[in-house]
Amino acid sequence: MEFQLTAERVNQVFLDVQVEIGGRPVQGIYGSAQLDETKLEAYEREIDALLAELPDGFHTPTGAAFPFMVQHKKGYAWATTFVEPERLLLMALALNKCWVSHNRREILGVPDNTPFVGIF
Repeated sequence: MEFQLTAERVNQVFLDVQVEIGGRPVQGIYGSAQLDETKLEAYEREIDALLAELPDGFHTPTGAAFPFMVQHKKGYAWATTFVEPERLLLMALALNKCWVSHNRREILGVPDNTPFVGIF
């Protein structure tokens, strides 16, 4: 099965793994969620494939600025808001697939509050 990075698909997966209580707590950039670990693991291969469709900068040791998560590696926007990228990020964090840093500005000269994301 081929997976495709779309806002609709990210929302479908996220809403399936999100639980109100009893899940793994995960803190993102804008908010937090609790995710069902069993369901999350069932989607792990698909989440890996979705992350692979992000721009190459996210797959480097320095990562890339979070606002660029709305773009596909082919150059088009797969999301029009930060809701879906945040949801993808939360699932990736819960699976230990990525990191988030707010301390890249000294290295790359970006605004103080720009979070960077790197995918392992």
